Amino acid sequence: MGERIAAEAFPVGHFIRDELAARGWSVQEFVTRMTPVQSVEQRGADMLAIDFLLNVDDPALRMGSMAEPMAKALGVSPWFLLSLERAYVDWCAALAQKEGE
Repeated sequence: MGERIAAEAFPVGHFIRDELAARGWSVQEFVTRMTPVQSVEQRGADMLAIDFLLNVDDPALRMGSMAEPMAKALGVSPWFLLSLERAYVDWCAALAQKEGE
């Protein structure tokens, strides 16, 4: 019997998108809440990174050092966001392995 695979896992961007919608926040407001004091260049880079997380469902796309400020803005632990990310990456890898069998 093969290893069990979760029925589905979601990219962390889906969770963030749902949270922003529930709170009525724009991406710009979210980025401001992540790190209130930023240069214009850094704010633009963070907005671009968040936009990718929200719109690109690629398991190779990782939060990295942004997990902590994103978690702080959302009121969750960085571990929670990283766990969502890890579950999605593992799920994609398991599906790819299963398809290759």
